[in-house]
Amino acid sequence: MADVQFPQTSRPSPEDITRSPAVGKSGSCRRKPWLPLALAALLVVAAVAVRTAHRGGQGKDPAEPAAPTKTVLRVEDGPQAGGAVLDIASQPSGATVILNGRLAGATPIHLEHAPPGNYCLRLEKSGCEPLCRSVELGAAGLSLKEQLEVLPTGSISVSVNPVGAEVLLDGELIGNTPLKASSMPVGNYELLIRKTNHDSYSTMVAVGPGEALTFSGFELKDKVMAMLEAELRSEPQRLAHYIDLGHYLFVNNRMDDAAAVFAQGMEMANMPLDFNGAGYPGAEHMTAEEMVLEKRLRLEDVSRFQREREKHLGWPHKNIQAFREKLVEDEGMLRQKNVASWAWVEQAAHWNVRGLGTKPDRAAQLYLDHIAAVGPDALSVPDAYIALMETYLMNREVAKARGVFDKFCNLCRNNSSALLKCGSMIYPKYDRMKPAEQAQVLELAQQALRKGLELTKDSTERVKGLFDLASVLSYQGRHKEAVPLFEQCISATANPATKEEQSLRLADALFRAKRILEAEALYIKLQRSKNPQIREKANNGLMYLAPAKARLKDKGK
Repeated sequence: MADVQFPQTSRPSPEDITRSPAVGKSGSCRRKPWLPLALAALLVVAAVAVRTAHRGGQGKDPAEPAAPTKTVLRVEDGPQAGGAVLDIASQPSGATVILNGRLAGATPIHLEHAPPGNYCLRLEKSGCEPLCRSVELGAAGLSLKEQLEVLPTGSISVSVNPVGAEVLLDGELIGNTPLKASSMPVGNYELLIRKTNHDSYSTMVAVGPGEALTFSGFELKDKVMAMLEAELRSEPQRLAHYIDLGHYLFVNNRMDDAAAVFAQGMEMANMPLDFNGAGYPGAEHMTAEEMVLEKRLRLEDVSRFQREREKHLGWPHKNIQAFREKLVEDEGMLRQKNVASWAWVEQAAHWNVRGLGTKPDRAAQLYLDHIAAVGPDALSVPDAYIALMETYLMNREVAKARGVFDKFCNLCRNNSSALLKCGSMIYPKYDRMKPAEQAQVLELAQQALRKGLELTKDSTERVKGLFDLASVLSYQGRHKEAVPLFEQCISATANPATKEEQSLRLADALFRAKRILEAEALYIKLQRSKNPQIREKANNGLMYLAPAKARLKDKGK
């Protein structure tokens, strides 16, 4: 804490001029006609003497005691031009000497050729009571030794947050917190503590003799932070508020608080929007377009939140070790708190798999922690296993995916929906694998789909399963087996758009099964579709089919 020697300021009362008894004969300070000339000469001579003393003192040992100031008064006119000698000393020394309202020098002082007469003498020194008296100087001269009364003092210590706040007493800046102002004259003061963007603190203080006043244990209210916190309270589902508040705390070196806010933001980002929750008027009072807009804003906020989190974890030229450690600790506590919530785990894992700085290992661990936390009978466990397999497949870890697949099939052996969902997830990933592993991935998909189709009783689920299995067979090069499955899907599908998409896959399977004319007939039929994308794909199919059709004609000849 800075220790400030408080500048003493004298506070003389109106009676100071008569407080001390006179030395010699008492007399009043009567105005004499020759005094202005005498005092002017006194000031000139004093200035010359001071300058001469300064020059002559160069090179002397600074430890030697200062010699009395020798001031020669020369008065050419006046009734007592011969003058007398006046010596003035004080304890403590260094007091300012004022004669008849004019500065004469500092004690100890030696005045020569001073006109005899009555003088008003005033001595002033910081930290001492001013001395004021009437002095009569005779022709024989006069030597004065005055004892100045040391004023009683106290102190004020200020240690509040934030560090670096300005401390003012009676409007004068005396330092910044933390601060100790010592040797303060006894009296009443106005204390003001202030800092930019913070509410000021102001109070009247009374400093008594030897008293030590302390101001600590409180904090100036940060107006910017109060605004950011109010915005967060009013819209707790808006991630931008967590970013703004966390960043403000971060740049003000409140690392633990910043980490806590970023961790809370991550928790909120992993929760689905609740239009009936805080910050929204209620789903019944929102239009579909407004909900779509809010969901789009949430996706943008999540992306920005990820970027800001990573940016603060690597902030240049700043010691962020405490921030990093606290954030890891808080996020670990959040995982423990929310690991049983599938909605939270799914979103958090999505961050790690598809977000900034892909971390599939963290996503996989979240799924494993959830499975362990909720137990095998929980409704979310099949989805957790499927998501875990997908994470491994996205990371081309086929062996790990197969290990999870075996556990999944054993757990969900009677769950047709889970089996069909698993097969539907697996087979599109085959083209990410090395050629030697593609066959393994397609085999896993086929096993899950066939088992699911054996169990399902739901017609919609069955149509989707048949289409996925036909696709797997096509990728395996088993086009002849795929054709009847595609035909079953088309016959069981009522939606015209879906039927056209399925027909394109059937036409391709017919072509690869060397049923050229049937494929051509189906492509020609699809050329009449109202969907321009379907027509374009049908035209492309006919182009690829044309060489095979020509070869077929040549063979017939």
